[in-house]
Amino acid sequence: MSISATQAADLALLLREASRAEILPRFRRLGADAVRAKSGPLDLVTDADEAAERVITAGLEKLFPGCVV
Repeated sequence: MSISATQAADLALLLREASRAEILPRFRRLGADAVRAKSGPLDLVTDADEAAERVITAGLEKLFPGCVV
């Protein structure tokens, strides 16, 4: 799959916005209850990870209709 320069710029903006809105506000501020094991004790996920994933997934589906995320 190739993307245009405009799509690449839109994708970069999406990632910046997800970081700004979901990751940076929580950076070094997560309580123990905001971190948990996903598939095993070394596979950790945070509330910030899951929130950013929701934003990015929705954005990708909008930017690239029909894409599999």
